[in-house]
Amino acid sequence: MTATWTPLYEHHVDEDAEIDLHQLCATCTRLRQESHLLRSLLSGDKIRLAASETFSLCTAAQLKAGYLDACHLCALLWARAEGHLLDEGSHVILDLQARNFSVEHSLEAQGSSLGKFWRKHVPRFIGETGVVIMQIRKTSSREPPSTGKLQPRRNALYIYRSTNPDLNQETFKSRSEPISSKSEKKLAHIESWYRRCSRDHAKCTAYSRMVAPTNQLPSRLLDLRGDKVRLECDMGNQPQLRYTTLSHIWGSDPKAYLCLTKACLEDFKSDIVPSSLPTKYLEAIRITRALGFHYLWIDSLCIIQDSDEDWAKEALNMASVYGRTACNISFVYPTSDESNKKHLRDPRLGVPCLLFQNADQKDATQSNSLVVQQAPGFISRFWSPNTYKDYWPLLSRAWAIQERLLCPRNLYYGQDRLMWECCETVEDEFWGPLDNSARSKSRFYAIFAGVENQVNGGRSMFASFRGQWRYLIHEYRIAELSFETDRIIAFAGIVGAVQSHTGFVYLAGVWKEFAEFDLLWVVHPPPPESDFYEGQVEIEAEMRPTPSWSWFKVPPHPPLASEARDTIAFHVYSAMYARSEHTIYKTRVVLVEHPKLASNPASLLHDFSGLSITLKARKIPCTLEWDATTLRLLPRGRYQLSNSYMKPKDGMHYHHDAMYAFPDFPVPVGACMVLTMLEAWVLKDDKESTYDMASWPESTNRDGSRTLWQYAGLVVVPAGQIGAGKECWKRIGVFMFSDVVDGKGIVEVPFDMSGEEEEVVLV
Repeated sequence: MTATWTPLYEHHVDEDAEIDLHQLCATCTRLRQESHLLRSLLSGDKIRLAASETFSLCTAAQLKAGYLDACHLCALLWARAEGHLLDEGSHVILDLQARNFSVEHSLEAQGSSLGKFWRKHVPRFIGETGVVIMQIRKTSSREPPSTGKLQPRRNALYIYRSTNPDLNQETFKSRSEPISSKSEKKLAHIESWYRRCSRDHAKCTAYSRMVAPTNQLPSRLLDLRGDKVRLECDMGNQPQLRYTTLSHIWGSDPKAYLCLTKACLEDFKSDIVPSSLPTKYLEAIRITRALGFHYLWIDSLCIIQDSDEDWAKEALNMASVYGRTACNISFVYPTSDESNKKHLRDPRLGVPCLLFQNADQKDATQSNSLVVQQAPGFISRFWSPNTYKDYWPLLSRAWAIQERLLCPRNLYYGQDRLMWECCETVEDEFWGPLDNSARSKSRFYAIFAGVENQVNGGRSMFASFRGQWRYLIHEYRIAELSFETDRIIAFAGIVGAVQSHTGFVYLAGVWKEFAEFDLLWVVHPPPPESDFYEGQVEIEAEMRPTPSWSWFKVPPHPPLASEARDTIAFHVYSAMYARSEHTIYKTRVVLVEHPKLASNPASLLHDFSGLSITLKARKIPCTLEWDATTLRLLPRGRYQLSNSYMKPKDGMHYHHDAMYAFPDFPVPVGACMVLTMLEAWVLKDDKESTYDMASWPESTNRDGSRTLWQYAGLVVVPAGQIGAGKECWKRIGVFMFSDVVDGKGIVEVPFDMSGEEEEVVLV
């Protein structure tokens, strides 16, 4: 009999249904009662490592019946065995084996003193932290399991004692869960998250003041008071007014949406018919009202969509709009997926199943209960937006990244589970509080809150800020946009908030205060045969004019390219920062010029046309030449000599900006090297000291020490003149050189470090 597709359980019952968890059918009750390994595990008996058992459970038809009849363990088995692919007449065989991964690791540590101790003195039992792996054989075969240890596979379940300290106890506290994430019970869950955060989280309250210090309200909000929805355009001076916001994907056909236009502005002020709104808007309205708020901001209904002037003005206010929101509702799926019922789920697959010794037992903390789960150990200790991009399309959108980071609180909604992220915690409705990843909001808060310490020499905070800044650049460059021309302005809210809070000056992707580092980004081109280059011409045609020193000038990663990496890298920056305490020279930005600098300074956040910066730096002529497949940089037309530790060619590294520069590609002429950083230090007895420039040059002293140095900068070519005949330069690449000599030696660089610096204008 050929297997046929079985509807998912959540599509088999009413949407308002609630399912009891940890319920067992007669078949699974028999497994709990008759399995020798499970009985021993329940009783706390000693179980030897690799003890095994084979159990004939039931037919595939019986497993299907248990799955559809609300048996929790049948649901886990059905999902793990891919039950919809089984022939209904086949048998389900379970292979069980006792394991303890930490003990086995110690026993297998061949040659180590710890391994020898374990093998000699420790009995080979699984102990309190042991696990029984239950592997599902999708066959009617009655053959015994193969000898040796079962290897964890996709179709395995993991069974622990409920008292195991390595388990996430939050995952099996619930006794029942609704089928729909939109249920009233889940609405109450959302409300509890918000109330606890607003009451107990001082950081979340402070974050709004940091991101939006002016307390500016949105130009328009949806007024939800009463049973109507209308557009309020006169917000007046109401500093205490609270509202929510919505982050969402417009979808492939923006015209299918009801939008605010010039023609319907007056009608919207009177009434917006709810039946004309998509489901996600109605859900945002429902959540907003449940949280006790009367106002909601949605981009398509609060920005005049056929007015370029209004869109440009409002796009620059995103830091205020999302920074002041009480809660941002992130609808993680596009409109086209609403009909797919992605808000429905089977809660049995989201949490472990408890096997109680007694049918009437309810307390999972008692020692006589087992936990069956789909993964070993602690379930979902970490959460990262990167890991969810494949499941939640919203997280791949550039505008949504900005909205997520600007708001103090974020609710992820519209999928099969709810999640909460704020400045202090990340919580999953099934798994409870999760640890913060490097890209979580709490990490960004810490950087944002402490960034002013950098001005006063807070190097550790500076390192954290730089790390987060690189994350942001990477995320934005590979994020998706409907219009490539929006990429610069979709970043403006974040940088505007940082600039407002710190006083730092943003210059087309770099910070004036850290220009010696920020200018050292490099292009990391894929190989010539890569499909990365397909569609690049179209992307470049859509890009806005950008200064040569800005990473915005490099085309972003094409959405359909197979290599999931960005073309911007920061290894030169990282290498220079690692030794930045030994900096003996760095360039400075001494002048910023822009046509709108005096009349509209905020335009520098998004309008880079006509922007130039002047560096106080050291500059020398150089040449570029092909050496087989490598483009070499020659200061003053010759290789920079190095000592015996490395070959002359290996000391200098050059990274060309043009991704299409392959061997025999014509090299630029008239190039110069601009020094941005020079670092030098003396290493002796594993201790480092900064090179004393005042005593330079100094004769070599072989006293057991070593002198090391590295320098980096830009390669530029002439770019004409601006203003009153100022000669301008255009960046074409980045260089870095490193060297080392024995003793307290002489640091050799091709630049004249004793002469006057010169001004270099970059455009």
